[in-house]
Amino acid sequence: MGWNTSALFVRDRTPESLLSLLGDAPIEAVGEVSAEEATSSFPADRVYVQSDGSWAQLWDPAARVVLDPEALMTIEATEVLLGTVALVVLVFSTSDTYGFWYYEDGALTRCGVFSEGERVEEVGEPLPAETAVAVGPDGVDEDYIFSVAHALTGQTLDLDAPFAAYTVED
Repeated sequence: MGWNTSALFVRDRTPESLLSLLGDAPIEAVGEVSAEEATSSFPADRVYVQSDGSWAQLWDPAARVVLDPEALMTIEATEVLLGTVALVVLVFSTSDTYGFWYYEDGALTRCGVFSEGERVEEVGEPLPAETAVAVGPDGVDEDYIFSVAHALTGQTLDLDAPFAAYTVED
């Protein structure tokens, strides 16, 4: 499966609180979808949220939070991120671009972005959970990023879990 999406994981928050990170864009609930649809790259005008009770997730094929660094610096984001940990992952297989951003108490403490096998951005020192994950023979790919996400959050994708879907007007 080729991945083209991003996801935000935040511990001890509600899925609805993650929607505030999308700023002033009009958002409308459109029902529930499967995990397969929520993690796909289409349609790009939607976001999907879900929680297992300990971690809330926001999946966004348009990568709004990742591509807008200011999105995690707003007052709304501060309220969501203070006092917890958060992880943003970017998985764009078609452009061979992968990355993760790890926040502790609202501050970016670690970031690694890779394009075509090369590290193109790095912030902070490698995390123990990150260094425990082996890089595959083809370099950093979605398997590596999802393994790092699992190591940092304990989360695995539950294909049976429903996600709430929202349209987002940009």
